[in-house]
Formats: sequence, structure tokens, C-alpha cells
Amino acid sequence: MDTENKINNGISNSNNLNLNSNKLNYNTNVISINSNEIEINSNINSIKADRNTKELDDTIKSKTLFNRSNKSIFNFVKPYELAFLIIDLIVVITLFIITTEKNPLSFSCSFVGCFAIFFLAKGFFFAPMFNVVYDILYIILSYTQNYFGEAIIYLIMTLPIDIYSTFAWRKNKTKSSNVIKFNKLSKKEWIMFWLGTFCLTIVFYFLLRALNTSELLISTISFVTSAMAGYFLIRRSNFYSLAYSLNDFILIMLWTMSLIKFGTSYLPMVINFCCSFIIDMYGFINLQRELKLQTSQSISASL
Repeated sequence: MDTENKINNGISNSNNLNLNSNKLNYNTNVISINSNEIEINSNINSIKADRNTKELDDTIKSKTLFNRSNKSIFNFVKPYELAFLIIDLIVVITLFIITTEKNPLSFSCSFVGCFAIFFLAKGFFFAPMFNVVYDILYIILSYTQNYFGEAIIYLIMTLPIDIYSTFAWRKNKTKSSNVIKFNKLSKKEWIMFWLGTFCLTIVFYFLLRALNTSELLISTISFVTSAMAGYFLIRRSNFYSLAYSLNDFILIMLWTMSLIKFGTSYLPMVINFCCSFIIDMYGFINLQRELKLQTSQSISASL
């Protein structure tokens, strides 16, 4: 009997040990399950936090873009830039008032030109619209002074380019501001551009000579710089401002000759092109910064 009791006690103890072992395993599994649940909940919270952060960022960006796009254009103009435009206008108006020999066409051309050059220097999408008005006035003024080269340049090249750019620039403006999206020209395009300009210059030189154009050499050079500016304008390259500054320098010499020959009525034109030269040079620097900004924004958006 003692032996049987010992055997039964041993079996009972063994069963108890197995039960305890199973309980321990069960508790271990429960702890593991709870740990997994905690980890899953942590991942879910992390995903929710990331989603909320992204939604908040998107909301902030959309509000920022909305606010920038609804700002007046003058919010994108620095105070000293606006001051220069006002001074330019005051000078043109004052010269027209004080000069004894008044030419309303010269004054109108200079007045509109102030706005056209300024808006181009800032890269605003509506700048070509002012250019179209300026082109028409300039064609008439050049024709009256026998500057047939200038009249032909603006009639067959500059005016059509500005009309086309009026629509092209409007389609390619940035969402965050009124500035156009700029392009970078490839090396192949640069080579084709210089070859085309060279060929057109030769043809145009002989054409102007056949028309007995006044100041033949200056008119020919003016055509070259106008062609450069026009091409860059169509391609939305920031180099159009540099090309326009070169053209301004040529036109300063051209209209200074008219000033010497025909009197002070053409002084507003000379002053206007002097101011345009300064604005276009500044515009080239300003547009270089804008191009870098657009490039960095494009890289950030692609990441």
C-alpha cells in the first residue's frame, strides 16, 4: 500500500508539474500576444500621426499657395523697384512738359515703354500685352523718322512675337505667383540659335541697304539684338532681359542721333531707353534668382 501511495503521489505531482508548466506557457503566450497588440497599436498610432501630419502640411501648403496667388502683383514688387518705376514715369512726363518741341507720339511710346520694360524685368506673365501696345506706337514713330529698319524689325518680328507670347506666357505662369515658368536652353539649341541669327543678319543688312535706311550699321545691330530678345521671349528663357539691355544700348545711340538732328522732342525716347537699359540689366539679375528658385522648387517636388 505504501508503495502504491508513493506511486500515486508521484503521478499526482507530475501532473501538477505539467499543469503548472502549461499555465506558465499559457501566461507566456498571453504576454507575447499582449506585447504584439501593444506593438500593433503603436504602429497604428504612428501611421495616424504621420497621416495627420501630412494632411496638416498639405493644408498649410494649399493655404499658402491660395494666399500667394490672390495677392496683388505689387506684393511681388520690392519698394525700391516700384520707386524706380515711378521716378522713370515722372522724368518722362516732366520732359514732355518742359520741352518746347513736343511730340505726343514719342511721349506715348516712352510712357507705355516704362511699364512694358518694368513688367518684363519682373517676369510677369502679362508683360507681353504692354509690349504689343508699345510695338505699335514704336513702328509708327520709327516710320516717321525714316528708321525703316526699326519699323520692319518691329512689324515683321517683334510685334508677332509679343502677340504670340501674350498667350504662351499666360498658359505657363506659376501657380504661386504671376511669374512665368522659365526654360533652360540646350547646347544644341544654342548652336542653332547663333547660326540662325547670323544668317538673318546678313539677309537683313542687304535688305536695309536696298531701302536706303538711315544709320544702316546701327539698324542692323539693332535687328540682331531684337532677334535674340524675341527668340528668348518665345522660349521663356531669362536671357531675354539681357538681350533687351543690349538692344537698349543700341537704341540709345540711334535716338540720340535723332535728338541731335531734330531737337529735344525726342529726349523722352533717349531717357526712356537709358532707364530701360538699367531696368533690363537689373531684370536679368532678378530673373536669374527666380530661375534658381523655380529649379529648387522643381527638385523638391520630384523628391
